[in-house]
Amino acid sequence: MIVVSDTTPLISLLKVNRLDLGESEAIVLADTLGADLTILDDGNARRVAMLEGMNITGTVGVLGKAYTKGFLTADELRRCVEVLRTSKRYISESLLNRLLAMV
Repeated sequence: MIVVSDTTPLISLLKVNRLDLGESEAIVLADTLGADLTILDDGNARRVAMLEGMNITGTVGVLGKAYTKGFLTADELRRCVEVLRTSKRYISESLLNRLLAMV
């Protein structure tokens, strides 16, 4: 497990930007590691990361890339979309429909 040793940026993200702990940790860790890509779904966290100059994607982006690279079949992608639709996580219908339009 990788731990962020300087918690100052973490506390700033939590208080100033009102991000959850997990989102704040992901952004600080990605910045600390100089990550090429950060996976975030929360709109506010994505905004903060983009303002920091980070390259971001979300769950739908990961699924789309997995499909185009051949790691998921069309049926598997459809099943993933159905799971997302029935989960408690919010992902817009238009975004899910754009993902399905790939198949």
